[in-house]
Amino acid sequence: MIDGNSVLAIAIFAGFGFLLLGAIGLVLKAFGTHWAWGLAALIMPPFAWIAYAIKHWTDARGMVGAALTGLGILLVPTISGALSGQAPVAYAQEVLEAFLYPDTEVGHMTSRDAEKRRLAKMKKSLQEQYQALDKNDDVAMARFHRAVEAYRQRKRVYEQKKP
Repeated sequence: MIDGNSVLAIAIFAGFGFLLLGAIGLVLKAFGTHWAWGLAALIMPPFAWIAYAIKHWTDARGMVGAALTGLGILLVPTISGALSGQAPVAYAQEVLEAFLYPDTEVGHMTSRDAEKRRLAKMKKSLQEQYQALDKNDDVAMARFHRAVEAYRQRKRVYEQKKP
């Protein structure tokens, strides 16, 4: 069965795939034009890529399109993570872990065990954030309270699921 995490994990893989295809293709196109362009594309990305794409648009547009498609696809899990109150990188990591390591037999961590571990990490992180928090900074306090509420909601969901 395909769930939301599976879709997001596929989006992350597809986005990075298109981005990598575009980057490698752009470097190869640059080398095909002149060795100096190729060397610049290897040494000074993305500045040389942008310069090459502007100067040789007809050659580069397909690879630029692939890279931009990859970036566009990567926006889906990034926005989804931001809306869930988590840092996008941490959210992407959790999505990929859930996709790559679903409930399995002995020898592997179940998703419930992984969720328990994530909750413990979140709690520790929140405790560290609270220690470093400026209690007079209203914006930081509001952000911290949103993170605490996201943790509590996630813990409630975890506790409601039967083992």
